[in-house]
Amino acid sequence: MAAKFGLLIDAKTKGENNIKRLGNSMQGVEGKAKNLGMAVRGVGNAFKALFAAAAVAGFSAFVKGAIDSADAFGKLSTRTGIAADKLQAYANAGKLADVSQSDLETGLRTLARTQGEAADGVKTYSEAYSKLGLSVKKADGSLKPSDELLGEIADKFADLPNGPEKAAIAMDIFGRSGSKLITLLNGGTEALERFNYETSENFAQN
Repeated sequence: MAAKFGLLIDAKTKGENNIKRLGNSMQGVEGKAKNLGMAVRGVGNAFKALFAAAAVAGFSAFVKGAIDSADAFGKLSTRTGIAADKLQAYANAGKLADVSQSDLETGLRTLARTQGEAADGVKTYSEAYSKLGLSVKKADGSLKPSDELLGEIADKFADLPNGPEKAAIAMDIFGRSGSKLITLLNGGTEALERFNYETSENFAQN
């Protein structure tokens, strides 16, 4: 009888100890789970901060790019007399025609020069415009706006067969960038004006 009673006491003690150990283990698991949750939330917050920083950086880069672009078109507008919004449209159309902005800028600056020299009677340039059936002057004798003349050239190029004669005329009018501009000019005025988004002239100048 005493032996059985001793076994019961021993079993009860071991059972209570096992339950305590189980409870401690459960508390440990719960603590680890909480720690894991905090870690996950910490990582989540870190990623949120990272994404936010990336978004800000991306937006800043976008804004800087827009400002740099507006500045470049504002300066080119001053040199050529073509409004900044039209220059932006030409640049966008040029991307589709595989014409770089650098080649476009060089060509437009050269256009302004050759137009003036053609008006002064310089044979090479006056003949180049004459081959297209174009005059660089308005009816009142003043020079045509560069964008107006460019549109007229583009419409002529749209109807002119591709070949060495077109390439020669393009290079006479637009200089070394002329041959590269042919793919853009072949679309006529419609292609040049397609992406005119009415960029603010004040924004370009500022």
